[in-house]
Amino acid sequence: MSDSELSVEEWRVCIGFSDYEISNFGWLRRLKGNQLYPAGSLVKGHEDHHGYRKYSLNLDGKVSIKFAHTLVVEAFIGPKPSPAHMVAHWDGQKQNNHVSNLRWATAQENADDSKRLGAVSTERRPLEMSPFPPTKRMLDMLICIHIYQEEHGYIPSYEEMVDMLGLKSKSGIHRLVTGLEERGLLKRAPYQARAMALTIHGKALAGKFAQREAAE
Repeated sequence: MSDSELSVEEWRVCIGFSDYEISNFGWLRRLKGNQLYPAGSLVKGHEDHHGYRKYSLNLDGKVSIKFAHTLVVEAFIGPKPSPAHMVAHWDGQKQNNHVSNLRWATAQENADDSKRLGAVSTERRPLEMSPFPPTKRMLDMLICIHIYQEEHGYIPSYEEMVDMLGLKSKSGIHRLVTGLEERGLLKRAPYQARAMALTIHGKALAGKFAQREAAE
């Protein structure tokens, strides 16, 4: 894409929110005005503590919070290919919400991006926070859980983790979860669906290797 094409701003109606338009740069504006905001006015938005821009959109009197990058890919690229997919920033810059920098990716592909950008060292893994180091597969799972939770707000299911890590069955997930739990990186409540959470050490480790700040 040429520099001139990158500089042209295009607007499209937000998927699921017909009163708003999102631009290919990630800016949001109102299609319908009211007493406070005229039609065409920009929605201010805010950056969360991870650095991602969020907008509050009103639909039939109900307010919904949406990431700028999600609105862009839905409008310009298309719907999410699967529940396991999330938005990835190709250059690693969370504030760069231009459509050319965004794509749908799995948690593993997102983690691979961090490695490509130098955020994750495959040669040295300082794991002083853990009594004994997790395997590479455990670390991959930890990163996938962390990225998925930041995007969706909850832990992925065992079935989703099977897809994300390319395993053949949930038994492999059970072994990885047990290993992470033994290392104090994850905790779970028995017999409850999705009743898992990364510990403080787990968040810190995943955030370090995935170049994301852990929410404490």
